[in-house]
Amino acid sequence: MDEVVARLGTWLETHDRERLEAFAPGASEEAIAAAEKEVGVQFPAGMRALYRWHDGTTRGLLGNRMLMSLADVVRTRQT
Repeated sequence: MDEVVARLGTWLETHDRERLEAFAPGASEEAIAAAEKEVGVQFPAGMRALYRWHDGTTRGLLGNRMLMSLADVVRTRQT
């Protein structure tokens, strides 16, 4: 899955750098584990790879679909 995420990053760097700049820095393994513990589930490998790459975005990735930050995931799950 890390390879797929790397390909996505390369594509964005080449074709849509402005969108890529709206992404937050990647999350640490510790932050991912803490979010998993908080929501009570283990994230799939692909989701973990995405969060290691970037911890959310302020702009839609596909149309209006956004990658929520880990903090937003936890907050949403709590509601």
